[in-house]
Amino acid sequence: MENPLFLYNHKYSFQRFYVAVYYIIIINYVLLAMFHSLVNPGITRLAEIHYSQYSIIFFAIVSTPLVCLIFLLTLVPIILSISRLKYFTWDTFNKLDRLILYFIVLLITWILVASPTNFYFGHHRTVDRILLILIAIGVFYRPSFIPIYCLYSFTLFNELSYPLGDFYLSEKGALLNILILSISFFITKTIIKEIRSELFIFLAAIIHIQNYFWSGVEKLKTGGKEIFSWIFENETSLLIVKSRLDGFLHQIDLDYFISATSFMHSLNVPLNFIVIFLELSICLVFYHKKFLSIYLISCSLLNLGIFLQTGIFFYEWLLLGILFSFIVLKREWGAISFAKTIGPLAFILILFGSTWHYPHKLGWVDYPILNMIEIYAQNKNGEIIIIDENSFDPYDRSFNYDENYLFFAKNKIISRYYFIYFFDMRYFFEVVHSPEEFVKFQNHMGHYFYDQKKIKKFDRFVKKYFASKRIKKSALLKWDVFRLPFHLYHTKESPLKENFEDIESVIVVYKQYLILKNKPILIIDKEVHRVKVQ
Repeated sequence: MENPLFLYNHKYSFQRFYVAVYYIIIINYVLLAMFHSLVNPGITRLAEIHYSQYSIIFFAIVSTPLVCLIFLLTLVPIILSISRLKYFTWDTFNKLDRLILYFIVLLITWILVASPTNFYFGHHRTVDRILLILIAIGVFYRPSFIPIYCLYSFTLFNELSYPLGDFYLSEKGALLNILILSISFFITKTIIKEIRSELFIFLAAIIHIQNYFWSGVEKLKTGGKEIFSWIFENETSLLIVKSRLDGFLHQIDLDYFISATSFMHSLNVPLNFIVIFLELSICLVFYHKKFLSIYLISCSLLNLGIFLQTGIFFYEWLLLGILFSFIVLKREWGAISFAKTIGPLAFILILFGSTWHYPHKLGWVDYPILNMIEIYAQNKNGEIIIIDENSFDPYDRSFNYDENYLFFAKNKIISRYYFIYFFDMRYFFEVVHSPEEFVKFQNHMGHYFYDQKKIKKFDRFVKKYFASKRIKKSALLKWDVFRLPFHLYHTKESPLKENFEDIESVIVVYKQYLILKNKPILIIDKEVHRVKVQ
């Protein structure tokens, strides 16, 4: 029987199938380390002066040996693709399978090209945006442009590591990792010519889906000593109230909102079970293509549910899951057996995913505590207006997850977005039944204090950002007119979009809520910092 992954006349096709997987994984591991080093400021050693020039990538290549080396390596596939050897071409790649790579390149290009002007550096990045578009067009022509496309993308994302701290790629990194996998596939194909693009789709689907699997594992780990305590004890419904307090659906009256969503409390256990079952059942879905397709759609619906509940929008994963589902169902798998070949191998690759890939792990415990930072602007008339953190785009992610850039150093009971690891949830609910008991508990466990280095970074960022805003540098093209959705949505007013030249001070307010019986109680509400911007 013909095996579509390899030429039928090869005597050891299935043996070479497993050898090909081994080669791809090893090569992919090396390439991941190489490309992800580009978003590590400590390795690339780019200075802020490089980000103020007309082209980040040019100055990165000429000033950083590592970036220069990677750039030279990315030219090799392009040379091979135009040579008589015909390596790194679309000829042996199924037209349906190409959609995954086309989609990712289009999406990453859209994200980077349609990003707003970075007012911290005061540069529109026109040269780099145009170069990225041209390279993306090159990818549609030949896959040999994928390595240099990855180099450009990672380098442009690296800009967001300055000056507030290291930028974590998160869901965008998951997309780029599939592009890196395609490079590993094409390199392996130069060694084992019989492999076809079915193998790439198989491994790419694992890379996408195992983000959900490891998120499920992480949730079980954070639930306490008993493995299933997260399912039966985690207060997932608190996410709705916390997100509302943090600005999502802010126009809705708080009391009405809490009353309308109170029924969610009774659904905690069923919802937790569905989430854990969905995230961990990945190891079973590869035994049939219909199971796999349904699972991919279910994960996309999970992302949609998270957005409707919290305002956190994983639109990249949502769209990618739908596309994967379409390809899995529509393409011909021929004689390859999901039950005998793909299923067992997928089970092993997923279980050992952390050793050959960088899965994105989302695990948390929902405590009835919300710590948040709100940013306000005071104008010349003395008016104080709240600022939507997304107004600081492209640094919106750093501001939305404010613990990453501002003040707090350690001894925290719980972080901004509900991650907690160092005490059992049962103990918390045993000792906290009122605001007074919570304050006593918090004083016992540790207190918040400020990191002076982070404060200096924040002050410098705000002063430089607003100084650049006041200059009103105009761009030839308004790149952000067609920008893609934010990762985290608020519904706050923003004075940064207009009249920003009237702003004299930026004010940082720290708020802490305790949520008991679905009712938020304000524990702390105080100004903790103020920056004069003019």
